[in-house]
This record gives sequence, structure tokens and C-alpha cells, in this order.
Amino acid sequence: MEKVNRGNNTKGPTAGEITILASSPIEITENGISQKVMNDLHDCGFNACFCFISTDYLEETLSAGINAGIHLLWSNSMIWAPLESKDDPSKSWIHSTLQKAVDENKNYESVDKLTDQQKIDILKSAFINRIKYCSELYSSNEYCAGLNLQDEPTIDELNSKYDESNENIDDFITPQGSFYCLSNRYQLIQKSLPSSKVISVNLVGVPDKKYTGDTTEASYTTYLNAYAKNAGEGNKPYLWSYDFYPIKEKNALLRGEYGVISDNGKLTINYERFYKDLEIFRDRVKANGGVFWTYAQSMVWAIGSNYYPKSLEAYLRFEIFSSLAMGAQGVVYWTYHQRSNPKDNDALLLSALVNMSDRKTAAWYFAQKVNHEVKHFNFIFFDCTCEIWGHVGEIYSGCKMLTGSLGPISLRIETTGKGVLASYLTKRTDEGGISVNHHYIVIVSHDVENYQKIKIFFNQSYPIKELTPLRSGDPYPDSVIDIPSSGLERTLLPGGYLIYEWNVQM
Repeated sequence: MEKVNRGNNTKGPTAGEITILASSPIEITENGISQKVMNDLHDCGFNACFCFISTDYLEETLSAGINAGIHLLWSNSMIWAPLESKDDPSKSWIHSTLQKAVDENKNYESVDKLTDQQKIDILKSAFINRIKYCSELYSSNEYCAGLNLQDEPTIDELNSKYDESNENIDDFITPQGSFYCLSNRYQLIQKSLPSSKVISVNLVGVPDKKYTGDTTEASYTTYLNAYAKNAGEGNKPYLWSYDFYPIKEKNALLRGEYGVISDNGKLTINYERFYKDLEIFRDRVKANGGVFWTYAQSMVWAIGSNYYPKSLEAYLRFEIFSSLAMGAQGVVYWTYHQRSNPKDNDALLLSALVNMSDRKTAAWYFAQKVNHEVKHFNFIFFDCTCEIWGHVGEIYSGCKMLTGSLGPISLRIETTGKGVLASYLTKRTDEGGISVNHHYIVIVSHDVENYQKIKIFFNQSYPIKELTPLRSGDPYPDSVIDIPSSGLERTLLPGGYLIYEWNVQM
């Protein structure tokens, strides 16, 4: 029987809650994160963050996180992408480790006179001990949620393997040596990290020659299969995480167009890739156990002529609730704090929830509102199963259409606009010794710019509860509603959603 590594059996590192994680809560350094920043994260509705910090600052950062209720997915230059020469183990780390061994062992004359096997033994022991130290540090604390291992690995990095039975000196003496590859780091961490913690590796969300080797769907499947093997043969990664940002805005200046441009500011939404990814990762975790996380764009950025606009409330709600409707158990905001522009490409990082002056932007308050909605509906989305889904309004060739039912309930939706995603979620709870099967219909608008009138026809043999308010700012309802034979008429906000429930006692 295949051994399946299911990792954290609490459905994520934030036990009992959908993970709402802030990437880059501060500018990326190895310094600690202050109590004020942690408190602001909490106030904005986050319950987790990535932190790239040295072990010198981990204790104070963890303490600040505990005080604010923020879980840490921790990384530092030891465990983060050491294949890159700028990070550990750099050539300088390799040399200093060998030199330290010579200084401490009288049987060694000099680094130059070490045999290849001696170098292997020294470097292997030092690296394993440091990985073990990082993995075990505060591993018993529930707020140290796990380790953040790498972002957007390439297919070559995923396929690189260390073979202990055929090791040689080249595996160890350069940062590109196979001993330091992603799969070996993953498996070393896996051995010493408790199963209640997660190992985070964020994947690209689209076929791309740089990362997946080609631009075909077949290359993307190969890429995902390569990641699946990083946990070791017979095991499966518990956490699947990927990023894809579907909303772009036409920017005439970036395109070198001047004067009166009629379509400047026009949005384009890559529905096909956005929904395809949700289907792919929903299927992966349902087949193998575990959870998947998606990313939401909260950084204003541009690269080439592509412009990714400010995160309006409607954009965030569309990205996040579409993901939750498909069964995602976490969302990562990229990013919370604005970053400095990278030196190795032409990307311009223009703003985020918090800007370079450490001031909250309008997007911070939009995120706060959407995050609080996620928290309110945590009782639905946490540990739910997306059974089936369909679209109303064909938004790309071949999209999966709603054909009259979602699971056991007959459902028909009529729209006046771009249409909706409709999904059927299930969840079983124990309520006073009675097992209750909860059934939910989640409807999310395709349109992030316009209000949309819809009409919903339910099978009237089921008592239906409406869980979303009719108007923004109204209290949340929780009562059985009358379903007219002429259909239930509702108006969706831009990027908005509706949720309905019916239950069956067992």
C-alpha cells in the first residue's frame, strides 16, 4: 500500500481556520518583525505571515506573533533556495565550514590536504545539523507553523536529485551541488519537522518556458508531477501552493502610447488560466490528501508593458472567494509591504497594502474588509470539500458549464451579465452527538467591474437558508427563506458572492 505523507492533519498551519497569510510583512531582510507590525497584521484580518529572519531574531518575532495571534512560516538564508550563490550555502560558507573543521580537528593539516571523502563528511554533517536545528527550533510551538522553503522553482530545480549511494565531491563543494537541491532539503526538513507543521514551496501557476521548460499544458503537468516527488518516493506533499494573477490593466504610458487613448485603464481578466488552476489544484489535493493555497495580488506592479493594478475590494473578493468556492484552504497576499525594485529584472514594484514609508494604503482597508468576511464564513470554508462546480456564462472556450444541478440539488441560474461560478461544498460536523452533513452552494460573480442581476431556481423540496446579506452593511442572515417558483432574484456586487445552505441529519 502506498505510503502517503499527509503532513499537517489539522488542514493547515492555522488550526481550525482558513490560512490568511501576509507575504513580506516587512521589507525582506533577516531582521525581526516588531509587535506593531504583528498587531497591524491581526487588525487587517491575517492569521499568518512569511518571515525571512535569522535565528537571532526568531524568539522575539515569535513572541510578537503569539501576542497578536499570527502564525509564522519561517525561512532564512540557510533553508531558502541555497542553489542561488548569494545565499547559504555559498562558496564562502563551504570554505568556512571546511576551515572550521581543520581548526578544530588536529588530525587535519589544512583544507587543501583534506581528502574528498573528508570534505563530504564535514559538509554533509554541518548542513544536516543546520537544517535539523532550523527544523526543530521552536517546532513544538503552535505559532511556529512551518518552514518556507522556496518560491517558484524551475523544472530543473525540481528534478535535481541527490543520490547518496553515488555521491561524489561535486555534490558538495559548490552551491549548485545536488546535496543542496530542493528535494534533498525538503526531505531533510521532513525528517525533523513535526507532521503538524507545513513545508511551503510556491509553484508557478502557468506554463512558462523559464520555469516549466515549455509553454504547453503537458509541460505544466510534468512540472507539477516533479514537485510531487520532492517529498520522496511514496510520499505526497501536504501543501500545494501556487501564484497566478489574472487581472491586468491597460496602461498607455508603459506601452509607449501618448495623447488620448480610448482604452487606457481597460481591464483584461485571464479567466481561463485562473479557473483552470483552481480545477487542477482542487483535483490534486482531493486525489492525494492535503490542502492547496492560492495567491491574491496586493502589490501594484508592472513588468514590460504589463500592469497589475491597485487591489480594489472587488478584485480581492473575486480572487479570494472564487478560490474558497473551489476548496482552497489558504490565501497568500503578495505582498503586504511594498518591496524594493529587484535588481535582476525590469519589474517595478509600485505599492502594496503598506507602502515604503510604512503607511497603510487604501488597499489595506479593502483587504481588512474582505479578510473579515473570510473569517465570518470560516465555519463553511474550513475543512470543506468542493464536490462539483460549473459556470453560467461562457467566459472562455471549453469552460465547464453548469448543466442543471450541483450534486443532489437541482439548480438553475440566469444572469444578465458576464455570469458566475457556482460550486457545491460539503462538510460534516458533530453537533451534540448528532452527525450533520452541511451542504452549501457558493455563487461568485465573474465580473469585477459591474453589478449583476441574477435569478436562482432551487429544487423547492429542500429548506434553503440564505447566509449572505441582501445589501452591503446589513447583518448576516441565517434563516430559511421562501423560494418563489419564478426564481430568487438577487444582485451581485462587482466580484461579489452569495452563499446558501441546506443540512441533512444522519
